[in-house]
Amino acid sequence: MSLFRNHLLSAVSLLLVAGCTVKVEESAVLHPDHDDALTAVALSRHIEPIAIRQADGAVSRGVKISRPDAVATVLYFGSNDYRIDVDGQKYAHYFEPLPVDVIQFDYRGYGLSDGTTSVAGVMADVEHIYDEVRAQTRGTLIVHGLSMGAFATEHLSAVRPLDGVVIEGTGGAFRTMIDKGVPWYAKPFVTFDVAPDLMKIDPGADLGKSSAPILMMTGDKDDEAPKIYAEDIYASLPHDRVQLLIVPGAAHRDSMDKPEAIAAYRQFLLRVTGKA
Repeated sequence: MSLFRNHLLSAVSLLLVAGCTVKVEESAVLHPDHDDALTAVALSRHIEPIAIRQADGAVSRGVKISRPDAVATVLYFGSNDYRIDVDGQKYAHYFEPLPVDVIQFDYRGYGLSDGTTSVAGVMADVEHIYDEVRAQTRGTLIVHGLSMGAFATEHLSAVRPLDGVVIEGTGGAFRTMIDKGVPWYAKPFVTFDVAPDLMKIDPGADLGKSSAPILMMTGDKDDEAPKIYAEDIYASLPHDRVQLLIVPGAAHRDSMDKPEAIAAYRQFLLRVTGKA
């Protein structure tokens, strides 16, 4: 989402004087990149590769990191620039204090995965990935999304009965993010032509359709997806099943590196599994 925000502000700055329409394509959010081979991350003795074929024949590729003391499995969806070969080890490290297996996938068109990237394609893939992982997983399966992965997880929570949901560094409804991202003095001069599938992104509405326990966390230093988005979403949800943690000192991608986040995650595991 950081690149979307920078794209938006740059466009507004360039066009403010004349006044015109800013076209927001899906490429403002999606940033695919390819790599041809599994790296040393996937060769670890604790990690096994996973491949899931999507409806159009594209293959989504990921890894499963297992540990003998796991009380649950976390299906993790990363940010809009996340790739397993570059980021997988870093984010797996965040889960080391927790007794969980972790499954990660590259989005379509990213890293090791096939396909042409689109918002609709990513959302459909996430549903199919979840269904396949759920069928192969014993016990509790928690879905955790960071940034763009939060959007994917929020969408999934609306269409599948999930055991537990962790939302990290979420934005708001796409229209809301555009409105908040434009300075007040620029609004009379700028209109937006936004890709239709981006306009469907509405985290609050999606989470409102879920009955799963939800842990939301966001950094108090996050200037890419400011905490106001999570706070607004939280305010719209039933607090008996939703917890919001504002993580002290955390920026957009490092909430899980903070002890407060790990402590909250342990309590969440206890809530959804009876173990931690």
